[in-house]
Amino acid sequence: MNKDYLRIPEEICQNSVYDLLSFEESLEERDWEAWIRAIKR
Repeated sequence: MNKDYLRIPEEICQNSVYDLLSFEESLEERDWEAWIRAIKR
């Protein structure tokens, strides 16, 4: 079971982290907006 592993460049990893955090931040903002709409009803 000797498999070669693909080494991902650091820049790609950093970009992936940034993309994931941005996505999470967007979800959080939408959650708050939905919560505010629910309170106003």
